[in-house]
Amino acid sequence: MARAIIPKMKQQKHGHIIVLGSEAALRGAKKGSIYAASKFALRGFLQALREEVSSSGIRITLINPGMVRTTFFSNLNFQPGPNDGHAIEAEDIATTIYQTMTTRSGTVIDEINISPQQNVIDFKKT
Repeated sequence: MARAIIPKMKQQKHGHIIVLGSEAALRGAKKGSIYAASKFALRGFLQALREEVSSSGIRITLINPGMVRTTFFSNLNFQPGPNDGHAIEAEDIATTIYQTMTTRSGTVIDEINISPQQNVIDFKKT
């Protein structure tokens, strides 16, 4: 995707790429090695790409949410705890994206980490 859109952004001398990663890009967890590896790789790719395109007026932001209350957990044996502070809501991510997009063009927000106030995991009974 980046290869397809960056040339046009370079011609325009501006652009903003916002990518959703995961808190798994910051630390690995038990039974999550492949998932964490892919998120670490995405983070490294975006850090390098940011360096490559910054002089062209292109901003790159990585947003790393923790557990978000979505259907992502439907087929897994765990989910966020039931209380409001146990998970992020999708609206929190949307608000963060909007705030990032509306930051003045001379400012770059490299990376944002968003976590629930309490990391509570409920394991589903099987």
